[in-house]
Amino acid sequence: MTKGFTLIEILIYLVLVSLIATISIAAVYPLIDNYHRSQALLDIESETNFLMRKINWALMGAYAINQPASGSTSTILSINKEGFSQNPIAFDVSGGNLRISLAGAEPIVLNNTNVKIEKAEFENIFQSGLPASVGVELSVKHSSSSSSASTTIKVKIGLRK
Repeated sequence: MTKGFTLIEILIYLVLVSLIATISIAAVYPLIDNYHRSQALLDIESETNFLMRKINWALMGAYAINQPASGSTSTILSINKEGFSQNPIAFDVSGGNLRISLAGAEPIVLNNTNVKIEKAEFENIFQSGLPASVGVELSVKHSSSSSSASTTIKVKIGLRK
């Protein structure tokens, strides 16, 4: 009796191993894809929250809206904040980045490189007898080509002193 494998046995084992590998890859790929999609959504959510907190910080204690003009919209928000020595505070979008500048200094990019700001629009809302408020529309998109995730947030923030 000879010991070892026949050619037929080796071919059957190769087919079985190939089949198991193919099924494993087919099962694991959606998990990896879902991980990347979840990571992109998490990046979008955290960046949007961070950017809105910066805008809220600037508007808390604001006493004057320099831009946009009353009743109009603009891609630039410029305000003066009470008790703040670096007025005006200005937000704008350039090259897919939301930037802030203080007292006319060089703008600082607020978002990280994983996201792109597709739209930032600010509205100076004036209603007679009510405090001024600012409407903010911010569209943020994940910059990775492997995962597509985006969000748009629209809020109205009243000025409080």
